[in-house]
Amino acid sequence: MLPTGKATYEGGFLGFAGLGENISGITHFDVDFANKKIDGRFERNVKVGNTPYFRFSGSIAGNKFEGKGTAEEYQVGSNLDIKGRFYGPNAEELGGIYESDATKGAFGASQINKQDR
Repeated sequence: MLPTGKATYEGGFLGFAGLGENISGITHFDVDFANKKIDGRFERNVKVGNTPYFRFSGSIAGNKFEGKGTAEEYQVGSNLDIKGRFYGPNAEELGGIYESDATKGAFGASQINKQDR
């Protein structure tokens, strides 16, 4: 059963873009279980610090979520789809995949802040 309040998650992602460039970085998600909404951002690890890669907003149905991404960086491409689900008895973790015409990969994250359980 999912919580009824809000939670924040942080984790990482791995994938590739363009002609096989390996990419990785950190993820951050703000989840509102009561309103069945999830917002997230993916930031690439690069030598000069974390660079915004893409953001997304989605909806929650049961223990699954999906949404559309908005490119912050040209390599993301268009039609970015994000799909995932919550794991654990109280949705302590989440994980999923992302894919567009120019990039694809997987992500995971754990709760760092729980509110209004």
